[in-house]
Amino acid sequence: MSAASRVRRLQPSQEVVVLEATSLVSHAPCGIPYFLEGVFSDPSLFMTYTPEFFRSKRNIDVRTGAAVLEADLSARKLWYAQDGFRQVLEYDALIVAIGARPVASLETGSSSFITPQRRSSSRTSCLVQVG
Repeated sequence: MSAASRVRRLQPSQEVVVLEATSLVSHAPCGIPYFLEGVFSDPSLFMTYTPEFFRSKRNIDVRTGAAVLEADLSARKLWYAQDGFRQVLEYDALIVAIGARPVASLETGSSSFITPQRRSSSRTSCLVQVG
C-alpha cells in the first residue's frame, strides 16, 4: 500500500489499482504479541485501513481476495482470480510487491514461533493455546 499511496501522491490523475490476495489491506503487525497474549481476540483490530478508506480518501482501487494467476509483461496484462472468476487487468506501469517470508532456523521441538502476518498469528495462537 505504501507504493500505491506514493504513486497517488506523485501522479494524482493516474489510475491506481492494487490486487491483494488476502483480505488484509493495511494492518498493524505490532499488535501480534498482544493478540497472542490474549489482550484482544478480535483479529479485525489488526486492520488500520479498509479498502473503502483507500477508495474514498486516496482514490486507490483495492481489490481484496484477488490472486494474480498469470502475467504477460509484453502485452501489459495480468490475469487474476477474484470471487471465483478469472479476470484480466491491463496496465501501463506495474509494481510487484509480493511480500516476504522470514528466514529462521528453529530447532525441532522449539517453543518459538514466527508470525510475520496477522493471518499466521491466528494459527500460532491456536498452537500456543494447545501447547
